[in-house]
Amino acid sequence: MKKVILTIGVLATAMIACKKKTTENPVPGIGTATIKGYVKETTSEKVVNGTTVTNTFVYAPAKNVTVMAWIDSKDLVINPSSSTYAKKVFTATTDANGMYEIKVDANLKAVNVTVQPQPFYKDFTGKNGKTVSGTFTALDTLYSNSKFETTSKDITLNNSEIKIQDFTLDADKVSRK
Repeated sequence: MKKVILTIGVLATAMIACKKKTTENPVPGIGTATIKGYVKETTSEKVVNGTTVTNTFVYAPAKNVTVMAWIDSKDLVINPSSSTYAKKVFTATTDANGMYEIKVDANLKAVNVTVQPQPFYKDFTGKNGKTVSGTFTALDTLYSNSKFETTSKDITLNNSEIKIQDFTLDADKVSRK
């Protein structure tokens, strides 16, 4: 009986001693942060007002555009090492009003997020024209397969934080028939 109790005691001690050590680089409980905003597309048109020709900008909601946000998963770790960490990508699609909302992983330590709507192509008709003998004539011009794009924005978020990030995608006005 003493041998059984002794054996059980030795096994219990061995199991406690073999318990997996906690990681030296823990990831705290991951929460979320939110980025939301308005994405619009813009085209410019030449407009005649008397004898003055000016460029005006026409804005419209950018519908069904994919907006991407990415973080370095290193930002989710309390004490990051010099190792390479994977990027985490999050996406959303704009609604009919050009609005989007993306939830990204975040924690108590600030997370750096890069956000960018993806470029898209579409046809549009814009006002353009020419001046002949000092008179400007406005013409409807079809721009085929024009690329609408913008640059990325970098923002910093903490857990449960909400930030607004709006974008304007400009047309390149190059026909790609």
